[in-house]
Amino acid sequence: MFEDKTTEAILESLLAQVDETFDKRQGSVIYDALAPAATELARLYVDLAYYYDQSFPDTAEGEYLERFASAIGFSRLRGIPAVIFATYTPSAVNIATGTRFSGGGHTYTVTSMGTGGYVSLTCEQDGVAGGLSAGSQLLPIDFVEGLQTVTVSNVTTAGVDQWTDDDLRNAIKIRMSRGLFVGSVDDWKAFLSLINIVGACVVNPLSINDYSGAGYAVRIYVVGVDFKPISSSYVSQLQALLDPGSAGSTMGCGLGVAPIGQQVYVATPTNKTINITITKTGTVDDDWLSGAATEIEKYFAEVRANYGEMKLTNDGWKFNYIRTSRLKQILYSLEGATNLNITAVTMSSGSTSTTGDWELSYTDVPILGTVA
Repeated sequence: MFEDKTTEAILESLLAQVDETFDKRQGSVIYDALAPAATELARLYVDLAYYYDQSFPDTAEGEYLERFASAIGFSRLRGIPAVIFATYTPSAVNIATGTRFSGGGHTYTVTSMGTGGYVSLTCEQDGVAGGLSAGSQLLPIDFVEGLQTVTVSNVTTAGVDQWTDDDLRNAIKIRMSRGLFVGSVDDWKAFLSLINIVGACVVNPLSINDYSGAGYAVRIYVVGVDFKPISSSYVSQLQALLDPGSAGSTMGCGLGVAPIGQQVYVATPTNKTINITITKTGTVDDDWLSGAATEIEKYFAEVRANYGEMKLTNDGWKFNYIRTSRLKQILYSLEGATNLNITAVTMSSGSTSTTGDWELSYTDVPILGTVA
């Protein structure tokens, strides 16, 4: 904005205002008096340009962007640490709560002990990266007598990265573009997109007859940033934020984000383990089946990432599907098969099975089971 306000340009302007009868050459008294002032003025223009940029959300940074967000009613969402579950050997070893471990460039603290060689650890650094993959090894920072190995089993609570400036800037734009919050489906989806533990959500309008109380009700199903079910503690936190209390008492009274008269029930879907059985002719090598499992898991991850696309339309619910045609496409694309002919791909979960497409409700998150 003030790119032309350089030291040289300012000095030239100052000297131009001095009468020509005076000596203005470099080294003269007037020149030497004005040159430092020009330098300081140039610095002021640099500062002025910086603070001017901090006045607008599209160019503001850090603290100044947070101040702008605060002025319209919300703040930068902070990071959340991952919680991992691990096994250790020998199982008879006693690992005290508070014992510290390291792995994957992160440090962890034991928060609870299980039985039979299991332990729960919380990452000391916020963010997604703290959720180490299964099989990762942890090394003790504090001495534990007799301990041999500590191996990550799974991530029980996915970590969440703190909002970057771009994340916060996008949230400000969403907040300002939405205008008045009235509790519509789009309002809820836009609001929940601002919360960093939420990866996606499905808003289900309900008849109030489904619950006690007066007014109308909404059940919101939420998945985390990994597009898997969130923990019960996160469900409770969201419930307290959106509509605290209980049906028939303070729910629907406008004590949370929900407008007066709208009761909001927060839920999370459950994992639906789906096993894949491939009926085929031809020959495949030893790595073909493991490669199939790897590629099908990638497809399942794509389906999970589309969780928020499910919605109620004028023609009824629009659900997600695991497509048999896509599974066959994946299988035929794998190397290591000779004269392969897939006659059927069967998906099963519990007592339910199908050779057609698997319909997924908003109450289910698909998890790949066995591939055989």
